[in-house]
Parts: sequence; structure tokens; C-alpha cells
Amino acid sequence: MAPFDNPFGNASSQNGMHSVIGSDGSFRTVTSTGNMAFSSDGTTYTRCGNTVFSSKGTVLTETPSGIASSDGTFFSRIGNTLFGSDGSFYTSF
Repeated sequence: MAPFDNPFGNASSQNGMHSVIGSDGSFRTVTSTGNMAFSSDGTTYTRCGNTVFSSKGTVLTETPSGIASSDGTFFSRIGNTLFGSDGSFYTSF
């Protein structure tokens, strides 16, 4: 199962609210403020530099080419969509 996309949206400094639709049929709304993000699915995310820690135990590391997950999945960004190496994708708006 792929982790959440980038809980902070497409910009690291994004504050506010955005929604995400996943290829698995999931839909969630995320509220970001400062270094914290709160998802409507109950997950909390904490940012420390280029690393995001999920309350589910997943660690996401942002790189210039995308996002690497601690579960081995790599996400490449094209516009508002992240495409996972496992075939999943997440679109934020």
C-alpha cells in the first residue's frame, strides 16, 4: 500500500487546505499549518526539513525529483499528481 502523497501539497511551505484523490479510490482533505498537517483519515504529519513523519509510521523524504517513502516506494511529481513506483498515483487540488 502506497503512503499518502505529500501532505503539505505541492509546495513545502503551503499552509491551508487541499484535497487528495488516490488511485485506490481514497479521498481525503488535508489541513496544513506550519510544520504540521492533519488528514481527514486521522493521520497526522510532522515536517522536519525535507523529511515528513507520518503518525502511521511512514517516513517521506523529499528530493529534487520526487518523494521517497520508507516503504520503498518512490513518487515522481508531474504537475499536481504524484506517480508511485508501485503503480499508484495521487492528485491534489
